[in-house]
Amino acid sequence: MSRNYDEQYIRDREEYVSELHAQIRELEARRKHLEV
Repeated sequence: MSRNYDEQYIRDREEYVSELHAQIRELEARRKHLEV
């Protein structure tokens, strides 16, 4: 049971991290667009 929970937790963290990276890329692109 603990292992199953850990796998779910890790999957959620990976999803969260990839979501963060997407937001960061979006902000970087927006910032570059504003600088030009």
